[in-house]
Amino acid sequence: MDLPSAIGDARMTVKFDINEPVEIQDFIDGLEGLSNEYQLNLKQQGYKVDADEISLVITSVKNGSIETELAPIAAAIIPTIAVMDNYLILTQFVKHIDAYMKYFLGKTVDMIPPTIKSAENFEKLLAPVSRKTKGAIRLRVRSGNSEMEYDYLDPDCVKAGIEIRKYIDNANATDEHITKNALLYFHQLSKKSKIEAAKTPDRGVIEELNRHHLPVFFASEMDEARVKQLGENPFKYSFYVDVITQTKRGKAMSYKVIKIHKITKDEPDM
Repeated sequence: MDLPSAIGDARMTVKFDINEPVEIQDFIDGLEGLSNEYQLNLKQQGYKVDADEISLVITSVKNGSIETELAPIAAAIIPTIAVMDNYLILTQFVKHIDAYMKYFLGKTVDMIPPTIKSAENFEKLLAPVSRKTKGAIRLRVRSGNSEMEYDYLDPDCVKAGIEIRKYIDNANATDEHITKNALLYFHQLSKKSKIEAAKTPDRGVIEELNRHHLPVFFASEMDEARVKQLGENPFKYSFYVDVITQTKRGKAMSYKVIKIHKITKDEPDM
């Protein structure tokens, strides 16, 4: 579905009420998080949109507050759709933000957890207030006589900001577990030793853990030599190994071979 090219008079206003000085970068982060998440939300609603089609305009700067306005797309595009459709697009986005706020404040669990990208955007949106101690963020969508508004005061913004950071850190954390006697096939091998290297060109598949080939490290030079000094093509062999699997967000990312139990030559297909 292509993005409706109308803006009509539907607008979303975001007002940062700041009761103490705010870092310029915090304010920039707030606008960037708003714009990025709006673009993602439009795509989730089925609209195709590029970043340059999103219009963010600062409409008011006063003592203690900064107000910015967001329209569905760039104002230069000629309207061709009903005003109410634009209003619905923006209200859907505001409800989306409110749902995230409730999620990180622990007020609801009846929703799909945010992606890491959305969590990062939301953390930025809250930055002008969550990184301070006093203030508020006010979201308002209006079109003609229709209006919707949400206010988030500094205690909630600060708490949500802390919970978002925990959420991102936990999601990005890595874990390790040992799998014994796993069947490993090599997909790619280098001739040089990579025992102490942070990266490796060696890649292999352990289908019970991940059907894709992943980086393979060796814990000992002896085991590495057993594999790389085979007289014939090592890709014709199966390796029964103990491995440490490093995972991230529950997904296998790499293997470290800590013991080779057995190496068997694969029988050729008849």
